[in-house]
Amino acid sequence: MTGKKANIMLVYKILKEYSDDKNPLTQQQIIDLINQTYGVELERKSVASSLQILRDDLDYDINKGAKGGFYLGERLFEPSEVNYLTDAIFSSKALSGNYAKDLYSKVLSVLSVNYRKNYRPMYKCDEVDRTEDKEFFMTIDTITHALRHNRKISFKYITYDENLNVVPRVKNGKDTTVISPLHMVYSRGLCYLLAIPEEHKELKDLTPFRIDYMRDAKEVENSRRDKATLIPKYKNGFDIADYLNNHIYIFGSNEKTKIKLLVKKPDAIRYLKEWFGKSVGLKKEGNKIIATLTSDEQTFFFWIMQYSEHYTLLEPKSLVKKVREAAQNILDTYK
Repeated sequence: MTGKKANIMLVYKILKEYSDDKNPLTQQQIIDLINQTYGVELERKSVASSLQILRDDLDYDINKGAKGGFYLGERLFEPSEVNYLTDAIFSSKALSGNYAKDLYSKVLSVLSVNYRKNYRPMYKCDEVDRTEDKEFFMTIDTITHALRHNRKISFKYITYDENLNVVPRVKNGKDTTVISPLHMVYSRGLCYLLAIPEEHKELKDLTPFRIDYMRDAKEVENSRRDKATLIPKYKNGFDIADYLNNHIYIFGSNEKTKIKLLVKKPDAIRYLKEWFGKSVGLKKEGNKIIATLTSDEQTFFFWIMQYSEHYTLLEPKSLVKKVREAAQNILDTYK
């Protein structure tokens, strides 16, 4: 029985690796590939029996090709899904080049070798400016374990000196930070940890930390992490989706204000939709399009500076003044 189970597994592995809808394998090809790959000789009737068991008893999607042969149909991911996942991996600056390549290989392994031959991701590792953090996944493991066991973590938070060397950030004479981890989030190609610092006074909102900037992360023994309800605004509960919708850059203040914009051309509406979703209000005033939304001024200042060619900020006046002064400073700099 052990031999029969092994034969079934060998047939499945060969179908998974070498077959697809465009490249079905005959029973003889399966026999030859098993012999070449694993040094095992199978009889045709053993392959036929294994195919039947895989299809009928184990519910694998074993299909017959139009001109003969067999192939594994449904897989863990479809090629289009693999394309999306690998592009996300390579576009993420939170992963080092080696980690990105390793993850890419693992995800790509769900496809047949025939699909992999000509597969090209949208991004290449050496074309994206990436983190050099080699502890990234170990840090995530530490955070995950601490979240599961309701513990605090400690870590060193890095920055760069004038020679672009990694150095720890020092605050109040300390280079180690202790926090209560709450949520890991992914935003604009980077991974963040939302947390409550141990040394907090009149905290108004969660503090975000870039995970790829965290080093030497450890659980704090015999500790108990604080919850978001410690912060007054979340005393009745914390909604991560609402938080992310109101913090488009993750970093931002707690104070929300009503924003009013003139949309210079209809095509620019798509940027509002991409960044602010359904929270954007639009209305026509004559031949003008006016958009309204809520955001904190600090965050929206950076956003409107990025998209100033598409919109004119109308309200609040305090933010209009800040944008005007920033624009004037830019003009003065490049006189």
